[in-house]
Amino acid sequence: YVMDMSIYQNFHIKVARFSRVTYIRIVMPWILRNYTDHYLYLDSDMICVGSLKQFLTTDLEGKAIGALTYHTPDRVAFLKMKQDVYFSDGLMWIDVNEWIREKITEKVFSYQGADPRRFKGQTQDLLNLVVDGNMKPIPNLFHHKNKDFSIQGILIHYSGRDKPWELVLDSDDELWRHYLDISFWESMPNPMPPKKPSYYHSFKKLAEVYGEKGETWKRIQCLFWYSVLKIRYKL
Repeated sequence: YVMDMSIYQNFHIKVARFSRVTYIRIVMPWILRNYTDHYLYLDSDMICVGSLKQFLTTDLEGKAIGALTYHTPDRVAFLKMKQDVYFSDGLMWIDVNEWIREKITEKVFSYQGADPRRFKGQTQDLLNLVVDGNMKPIPNLFHHKNKDFSIQGILIHYSGRDKPWELVLDSDDELWRHYLDISFWESMPNPMPPKKPSYYHSFKKLAEVYGEKGETWKRIQCLFWYSVLKIRYKL
């Protein structure tokens, strides 16, 4: 499907590196309603490393959305939600008919033009405001990169700032590059991030990785570019 992005122009962009493409997930149930009753939405910065079959036996108990929840009282309070339940929209097991019955798409669209200062995120905040706890929590099936989550062996979500298509910091990043190598897309043999000022912090992290591996020359190279790019960034 080629989406008409003009319908999202009045939605806010909260994080500079994101785009309004994130809002496409809001209309997906309407696109898929003639093909399926349920579907699994996954952010594009994930890879699957285990079986997804257990979603087929996940009972949503009449809810439109099944997702991973966070304990984030500050976010709940900021959004003035009634229920102390905040979920991630990076993975959602969706009951299409229930989503449409609850008019979730229409309710999210009602926030178009709202003051961006009301939110700390984009679609995730809007969905949580609309659903306000009326969803089905699912087990933690992820390893979230750069966050303190346990590995459950099904999905890796590269949710941090450093992405595996920009630099390779650890075995999870190497795994992403492996799957790229065996795909029909072009490989990325260079583990270094782009030599742009905004990536100076990535060179510092990579220097630490090479230091732990005992690869001194690569560590020195990273520290050099970290210093140069940081100066350029600050100037």
